[in-house]
Amino acid sequence: MTLYDILGISQAASEQEIKKAFRKLALQYHPDKNKNADATEKFSLIQQAYDVLSNPQLKLAYDKRLQQGHTVPQEEYPNRHPRDRARRYNYPPKPRGPSEEQILKQKALPYFQYVAKAGVFLILFMVVDILLPVRLNEKTIVKISSYSNRKISYDIMHFNDGTSYKVPRDLEYRLEIDDKVVFYQTYLSRTTRQFTVPRLTFTYTKLATLYTNFRFVPLLFFLGVICAFIFKNKIDFSFSLGVVNLFLFITIFIMLI
Repeated sequence: MTLYDILGISQAASEQEIKKAFRKLALQYHPDKNKNADATEKFSLIQQAYDVLSNPQLKLAYDKRLQQGHTVPQEEYPNRHPRDRARRYNYPPKPRGPSEEQILKQKALPYFQYVAKAGVFLILFMVVDILLPVRLNEKTIVKISSYSNRKISYDIMHFNDGTSYKVPRDLEYRLEIDDKVVFYQTYLSRTTRQFTVPRLTFTYTKLATLYTNFRFVPLLFFLGVICAFIFKNKIDFSFSLGVVNLFLFITIFIMLI
């Protein structure tokens, strides 16, 4: 059925004939005068047909679509208020319930909760580790070698137990073979918190560890674990927080081993 069929006119009808047909049908099917169940729907179709055929540009576009085999106009008409168009056309209903993305996030949340629970034990381990007495590990320098490339160069001190350590800039050209170096390490993880060179009465604390320069990492993780339990019902926030907590958990674990 075409819009011309709805108004009961031919495609060659004049502007006056279109208006006359519309007024006649509008009076017949107006919901205020016609109480039949289908009167509203018919009046809506009549109004739609008149909106197109009374506008020369829209009528021309519609006639071209008829030649291509289309009977229903595909475009929406800018001269109509959006609220009226919403009443006239039956748009597909919006999907109800969570989206696929939300479902995937919700499935991942229990695993992120496991990370948060494991994080509690990891934080407790670090607290105990830092509260216990430090271990003193004395080593003797048996060799000092140099490393350099196009960008950096530094010395490396090799110890009698087979381990090695980069020489800080503050100690360059001051160390000698057979110098003693005392490492202050945590009791459980054996993380070096500082080391001293007794002969030079020098103590070095600028170490890249979780207990020195990078202590903000476990602090952020601690705050993230707390928020993971507080906001566990907020899917989007908990998912984003879970990703951050997982990254921090892996980072801390690698730096401790």
